[in-house]
Amino acid sequence: MEKFKLKAGHIRSLLNQQNFKCYISGIELTYENVEIEHIQPLTKGGKHELENLCLIEKSLRELKRLKTREEILELCKVIIQNELQLSNH
Repeated sequence: MEKFKLKAGHIRSLLNQQNFKCYISGIELTYENVEIEHIQPLTKGGKHELENLCLIEKSLRELKRLKTREEILELCKVIIQNELQLSNH
């Protein structure tokens, strides 16, 4: 089987599929702020293939590299709960 090679057409296709929105945050993507990442991180057994790729806003790159979308959402819940508790004191 041939190794997957990412091409510019893949990125354009993903931008259109995602309606130019970040896979994680929904932030509008531009050619200046877009990064490509694996949906299931390689560090968690994800494969390097088109079906496992998504586009994200570049400030989320390191977070997405290490965590799945579900893990990021859980982390956000914990952060929000903490902020609510702090603001109630």
